[in-house]
Amino acid sequence: MEKKLYTITEIEHEVMKRRTEEIFESVKGKKSLTEALCEYAQENGYSEEEAKELVNEHVIPTVDSYNAGCRECMEGDMSEWIFDKISERVEDMTLEEECKFKLGVLLVIRNTSNDILRKEAERTHGEMEDTFFCNNDKHIEMLECGPYTEELLSQINTELAEAVENSGVELEMSNQIATFMEGVVDTGSVRSFVTKMWQDEQMKYCAAVAACVARKNNELPSIPDEIIDEALVIGTCQGIDIANVEKKVSLGEMTADTAHKILKVIAAVGMALFTAIVLILAGLGVAEVIFDFIIKLLGTSAVAGFVALGLAAITFLFFESEWSSVVTGAVECVEQICDFSYKMLKKAVKTVHAAVQKHVVPVLEEMTSRITSFVQKVTARVKAARVKVRNR
Repeated sequence: MEKKLYTITEIEHEVMKRRTEEIFESVKGKKSLTEALCEYAQENGYSEEEAKELVNEHVIPTVDSYNAGCRECMEGDMSEWIFDKISERVEDMTLEEECKFKLGVLLVIRNTSNDILRKEAERTHGEMEDTFFCNNDKHIEMLECGPYTEELLSQINTELAEAVENSGVELEMSNQIATFMEGVVDTGSVRSFVTKMWQDEQMKYCAAVAACVARKNNELPSIPDEIIDEALVIGTCQGIDIANVEKKVSLGEMTADTAHKILKVIAAVGMALFTAIVLILAGLGVAEVIFDFIIKLLGTSAVAGFVALGLAAITFLFFESEWSSVVTGAVECVEQICDFSYKMLKKAVKTVHAAVQKHVVPVLEEMTSRITSFVQKVTARVKAARVKVRNR
């Protein structure tokens, strides 16, 4: 599969700022935020039915699930939460179909992690042996038949949960922001805001609708057409959180190591939610159609979701709207409006990236190796069973 890397452009950044400002302006003074968001979508390319579906079925439930998941993972056991999220039996799938499909998702996440490692090696002018790469289609073909049991499914769920938790997406997150910051000239003082982490649902509803409307109107060419709305919403939520983390670090309110822990939660929750969405879609009978889509989305070109979070993070790091007027309207989520220097922010971004790199790379290398070993063992078990059947 051809790799395609997506980069955030200044034009897309300005589009997101404009769309977000338009939405905040449109919801001011409205009694119903939901109705205001639907109206904005209708005024910008959506039919009435499409607008209601976007807001009520894609944006609001996804934002609520994301924020709730982050709160739960910070307060409790993240590993347990992720396992529960992805280990429920997939509706309308046989045991064999679920085993094979989840193995496919596991391989895709592994390849995503591998690609993040490779990009990090290139970015730091280092080298990484191509030890972990394997062809998904070949493995899936080899798994076409075999003894699929509840015990095997449990093992797959365990490996998949660990892969989701340690996907390395937080490294790609910090890379997106660091790369953009490196290309931006010193802007002096940056007027921005800090919100309470995961208590900002209304703000995220607005930002997510802004992203979806912009994509609908072909204003975000870095976002591939095949990206479903939920992926765009999750990426937008993650971006706002990353912006908050970077600002807190730059203001001295958070250490780089604490920032890494929070970014890990942000990455894992987003990956778990999207994996659960993919599994639900598969259970609806579109597994064959969606498998190639998953590879495109979560595989080596998975940066589409990363672009969404990058756009959101950059937008809210450099947002210049007059927030005091917004607070009095439908959106009441601003905790602190502040001015801080661009140099402080750039230094914070570099510091956080270094901390993330330090913690993530060793775990990624170990995890990708383990997944490869696990899939090879399953493949060998299937081949052995196939030989037994033929010899009877």
